[in-house]
Amino acid sequence: MIIKKSDLQFVTELVAATVDFDFNGDTDSKMMTNLLFDKLKDLKVIGLTANQVGVNQRVFVIGMEDTKLVFFNPKINSYSEDTITLPEGTA
Repeated sequence: MIIKKSDLQFVTELVAATVDFDFNGDTDSKMMTNLLFDKLKDLKVIGLTANQVGVNQRVFVIGMEDTKLVFFNPKINSYSEDTITLPEGTA
């Protein structure tokens, strides 16, 4: 599947379970990264997941000042039982 920036629309309803990003598929990882960072800038947010804009793949980006991070197929390896409550801040 070839994805264009104009295809990315902010999703407001529940989306299907995401699937791993396929590095051998039609969508290039660099193109996906650029599309998500462009949309992140358009929305004026610091973090964006692919499924928030209708792409059903496990990819997310974080952009703050001069720092840009992209994560493909992230996995949680460990976690703490400690919790901190913070206000929600997504678009």
